Amino acid sequence: MRVLRTLDVRERPVSSVVTIGNFDGVHLGHKRIIGRVKELSKEIYGQAVLITFDPHPVSVLRAEGVRIITPLPLKMGLLEKEGIDLLLLLPFDETTRLMEPEAFVKILVERLCMRAIVVGSDFRFGRERRGDVSMLTQLATNLGFRLVLVENVEIEGERVGSQRIRQMLAEGEVRRARRFLGRPYEIYGRVVKGRKREIGFKTANIFTDFDIIPRDGVYITELAVGSQRFESVTNIGKNPTFGEDSLSIETHILDFSGDLYDREVGLFFLDRIRDEIAFEDVSSLKAQIETDIEVARAYFRGLKDSLGLLYN
Repeated sequence: MRVLRTLDVRERPVSSVVTIGNFDGVHLGHKRIIGRVKELSKEIYGQAVLITFDPHPVSVLRAEGVRIITPLPLKMGLLEKEGIDLLLLLPFDETTRLMEPEAFVKILVERLCMRAIVVGSDFRFGRERRGDVSMLTQLATNLGFRLVLVENVEIEGERVGSQRIRQMLAEGEVRRARRFLGRPYEIYGRVVKGRKREIGFKTANIFTDFDIIPRDGVYITELAVGSQRFESVTNIGKNPTFGEDSLSIETHILDFSGDLYDREVGLFFLDRIRDEIAFEDVSSLKAQIETDIEVARAYFRGLKDSLGLLYN
């Protein structure tokens, strides 16, 4: 995947199919659009082009900003896996914000040899979001490109969208978020030293700068270290049993005794076990952790049994 941070494209494609958007999360709705872009680009022997923005426009336009599901490096990696040929990563600066939608589309036709554009039915773009599907329909006729509209993806009657996924993660609904994303929600960070507590369960304490951490509670997770992934249980919260008040992410890896201190890791959220609880004493906490671990073991056994049924 080639990445450019400007519309001044020197090595112009012979022809291209383009889509535009924030693509935060790279969820199933996004994947449907990208899939159509790839199909059409193959039909015309052109390039599949995706245009997105950094920073996220909402973080510039609204004081409250927006919590990002997939920070830029992760989003770029996911888009490359989806098979995008050219990623235009445009700075959302004053020039971009004030660009008229008609002028923007003309640039795409002239500099990218755009033969088709693929968007959702509610797509808006350009200065003050004046550009919409109606404008694109007229521009397609005037400038000689094809407009392709893609229907929303719905799961159980609910539209798949980035804002809804943010809400799910805030509520700890990681299993449902996984369905909307088409993969587990993931964060990345570094293993740091945590507070020493003699409770008999070794944990990796993860520091991350990701915007979205699922709601406090205990989760079934997988921890990625390099190319390896380990079954694990993760507690997110403030450890009320010990009277602490700072948020921590503590992961216990099943059947693992190595040292991960200062290692970069990824954490994949598969399901939620329970809320975080303040226990009366440490022995009660230990008993609950043992139960949580057994719940996780049963979950992973179930996954393996399901895979066995699929491949036998």
